[in-house]
Amino acid sequence: MWKGTDPLRFVISAILLALLIGAVPARGATEADSQFTFAVRLMQQGEIKLADEALTEFTRKFSDDRRVADAHYYQALLARQRGDLRAAATHLDQVNNAQYVSPEAVTMLKGQVKLESGNPAAAVAEFEKIDASKLKDVETRATWAYLLGAAYQAADNPTAAAKQFDMASEADSSVRGLALLELGKTRIKLNAPAAAIEALTAAAKSDDLDADAAAEARALSADLAYDLKQYEMAADLYKQIVQQHQASGYFKPALIGLLRALYAAGQDAELIKQYQATRQLLSPDAQGEAIYLVAASHVRMEQYKQGMESLIEYFKRQGKDHEYADEAAYLYAVCFYHTDLTGFERWIAGVEAQIPAMAHAHQIQYLRAQAAAKLDKPEDAIRYLGVVIDDPENPYARRAMLQRAALYEQLGRVDKASDDYALYAQRYGTDPRSADAGRRAIDLAFSAGKFEQVAEQAQAWLMQKDVSAAESAPVRLRLAVSLIKLKRNAGAMAVLDQLLAGEADKAIKSLAHFYRGLLLAANATPPAPGQDDSTRPALEALDQALKGDLPADQRLEGTRIAARLHRMAGRDKQAIDLYEDLRKRQSVDPFDTPTALWVARGLADRGQYESALAWALGMVERKDEKPEALAEAMYLAADSYRQLGKHKEAGEMFRRLIAYSHGFSEQARLGLAQSLAATDQADQALEEYDGLINANTSQVAATALFESALLRRAQADRLEAAGDKSGAEVQRDEARKRLHRVTILYDMPQLGDLPIRSYLALGRLEAAADHRDKARAAFDKVAERQGEAAWNSAGKAEIQLLDGKRGDALFLLRKILKDAADSPAAAYARDRLIQLGETP
Repeated sequence: MWKGTDPLRFVISAILLALLIGAVPARGATEADSQFTFAVRLMQQGEIKLADEALTEFTRKFSDDRRVADAHYYQALLARQRGDLRAAATHLDQVNNAQYVSPEAVTMLKGQVKLESGNPAAAVAEFEKIDASKLKDVETRATWAYLLGAAYQAADNPTAAAKQFDMASEADSSVRGLALLELGKTRIKLNAPAAAIEALTAAAKSDDLDADAAAEARALSADLAYDLKQYEMAADLYKQIVQQHQASGYFKPALIGLLRALYAAGQDAELIKQYQATRQLLSPDAQGEAIYLVAASHVRMEQYKQGMESLIEYFKRQGKDHEYADEAAYLYAVCFYHTDLTGFERWIAGVEAQIPAMAHAHQIQYLRAQAAAKLDKPEDAIRYLGVVIDDPENPYARRAMLQRAALYEQLGRVDKASDDYALYAQRYGTDPRSADAGRRAIDLAFSAGKFEQVAEQAQAWLMQKDVSAAESAPVRLRLAVSLIKLKRNAGAMAVLDQLLAGEADKAIKSLAHFYRGLLLAANATPPAPGQDDSTRPALEALDQALKGDLPADQRLEGTRIAARLHRMAGRDKQAIDLYEDLRKRQSVDPFDTPTALWVARGLADRGQYESALAWALGMVERKDEKPEALAEAMYLAADSYRQLGKHKEAGEMFRRLIAYSHGFSEQARLGLAQSLAATDQADQALEEYDGLINANTSQVAATALFESALLRRAQADRLEAAGDKSGAEVQRDEARKRLHRVTILYDMPQLGDLPIRSYLALGRLEAAADHRDKARAAFDKVAERQGEAAWNSAGKAEIQLLDGKRGDALFLLRKILKDAADSPAAAYARDRLIQLGETP
C-alpha cells in the first residue's frame, strides 16, 4: 500500500485550509452560519477532533444547507489526516455541488484516498479526470502532478510516473524536492542510472526536503555512481552524507561506502586518512572490510611492510572465514614476496597443494615464477608462468607472457618463444610493446616454418596505424611468403603489390619482385593463338628481381622459373640458354630428369655437343634415375662424344648402353658402328651394320644400309688398288644392293636427305661401272626431287659430269656452296669438288 509522506500530507491540508478563509460567514448570521463558522475555525486552529464533531453536528442539524457538501469534504480531509481512509471515502461520496471547494480539489482528494487505500488504478482514473489547465496556481498543479506520478508509480507504470514527477519538479513549489526524489527512484526502475543520479543530487540540494529524505537521495545517488564506476563522484556523495547526516541511518553505511569508492578511484592515501579519522565510528560488520581496504591500499602504494601489519590485524580481528579472507591471503603473499624473497619461496612451497584453491591463484603463481626467475631457476619459472598465461584476464598475464618468451629464448627454445610472442601480439595489440613482440614472433615463427602463425600475426601487426611503410616492408614480405607456403596466392599477391607500392629497401623489393614473379608463373599457361602471352608478366617481374640485390638461392630459382616460362611459351632457344647458364653456375643435379633430357636434346639438335654431353653425363652419373631416362641420357652422351670426335668414349658408352637397355639397342649399335667406322675398324663396323639392316626402326635400318654401302664401296676401292678386281666387284655389288634397298624401301620424307644421298651414291657406283643409263636414272631422281633445290643442283651436277660437262658441273657445285652454306648438300658439294681436284 502506498502511503504519502508526512510533508506531503501537510502541504495538501494547508492548501485546502486556505480555501476556508472565504468560507467564514459575517457576524450576525444564522445559526447554521455560526455552526459552520465554528467548525471551520476549529479546523484552522488544528483542533481536528472538535472540528470533526462540529462538522458532524452541522450536517445532522442542517442537512438541507447548501454547505453540507463542503462539510463532508472537510470531514473527509480530517478522516484522511487521522488515517481513517474508509471514513474519508464515505464522506467524499456525499460531496456534491460544494460551495467553497472546487471540483478539482474534491477529485484530487478522492484520488489520494484511493491511492493510500491500495487502489492505484482507481487513483489514476481520478487524477486523470482533472484538467490541469483549470488549476490556477503553481502549487496546486505541482501537487496534482506529484500525486498522479505517485499513482502511476504504484500502478507499476514507471514511464508515466517519471513524466509526472518531472513535471512536478519543474515548478518552484513545496513538493519539488519530493518530486525530484521520486523521479530519481523511478529512473532507477527505468534503468536510467545517470538520469537518476541527476534527479537525486538535485533533490538533495532542495530546501523543501527534510534531512532524512536528503540523506536518502545522496545515498541512492552514491550507490548508483559506484555501480556506474564513477568512483570519484560516489566518494564525494558518500562524504556529503558523512559530513552532513551524522544522525541519519545512512551515516554508517556511507562510511564504508566512502572507503570503497576511494579504493576503487585509486585514492589510496585519502582512503587511509579517512579510515584513521572515522575508524571508531564504523559498524562492527564494516571493520573487517575497512581494514582489508587499508591493507590493499598500502600494497598498491608499495608500502608492503605497512600492508602486512594491516593484514595481520585483519586476520586477528576477522579470522580466516571473513568475506575478504581469500583476498587478504593473496595480499599477504604479495607483501611476503616483497619483504622476504627467500622466506616467500619457503612459504609458497609449504602451501603448494593449496594454491589452486586460493583466490588469485594465478597471480600467486606469477609471484612464484618471479621468485624462481630471481633465484636462477628458469624451468620452474616457465612452469609457473604457464599457469598465469592460461588465464587471459589475469592482470599479470601480459608480463608473464613476455617474461616466458624471454626465458625460452634464453634457453634456446625458439619455437616456444615464437609462440609466446605471437600470442602476446594477438591478445594485447594495443599495448606499445606488442609491435616489437609481433615482429619478434614473426621472425621466429618464420624461421621455424610456422607459416599459419606468421600469417595471422603479421596481418594483425600490419593493422597498427603508427607503422610506416618502410617498417612494415619486412613484415609484409614475411606475410607474402607465408601465404604462398599456405597456398593462399591471391592474398600473397595483394600483399606484394602493397609492399612494392610503398617504401622499402632494394633487397626487399627484389625479393618482392621475385615472389610476385613466382605467383604469376604459377598461373601462366602456354599462349594460344590470338591471346595475350600470360608468361610475359611473370618474366617481367622476374627480370626486375634478377636486376636487383637478390640472394643467390632466389637468383637461381628465378632463372630456373624464367627458363620454364620461355619453354612453356615455345621460346626454346631462350629457355635452353637459361638452363645452360644455370648449369654453369651450379651442379646439374637439381634439375628434374624430363627437363634435363629436354635441354640435352635441344643442345644436341643445335650442335652444342659439349653442353649436351655435360647435361647427359650429369644424368648418367645419378644413381636413382629411372631406366628409360638413364638409357636416353646414355645415348645422348654417347652420340655427343661421337659428334665431338671422341669415338673411343663414344664406343664405350654405346657398348654400356647396349648392355643396359634393350629399348635403345638398335640406336646404340648404329652409333657403335659409326664410331668403329670413324676409327678405321671397318670389319667390326660392318659386323654391327649388318646386324641392323633389318632393324625395326626405319631410320636405323636405312642408315645402316647406307653407311655400310659406303664402307663396302671404300673396301672395293682398296681391293681394286691391291689388284683384287673380283673381290672389289663383290663389294661394289653388295654396296649397290644396299643402296637400291634404301632407295626402294626407305624413300620416305621422315628419313630426311638419306634417300637422296643414297641415290647419289648409287648413281656414282653405276657411273664408275660405266652403267650410264642406270647412273642417269639415279641422278634424275635427285635432280627432279620437289622442294630440295640444293640437292637438285647436286643431282644436276652429277648428270653434267656424266655428260662430260665438267665446267657446268663445277658451277653448280660452287653455287650450292654459296646458296646453301652449312647444309648437308653443301658438305656433299665440297667433298665432290675436292674429289675432282678443285678448291671448294
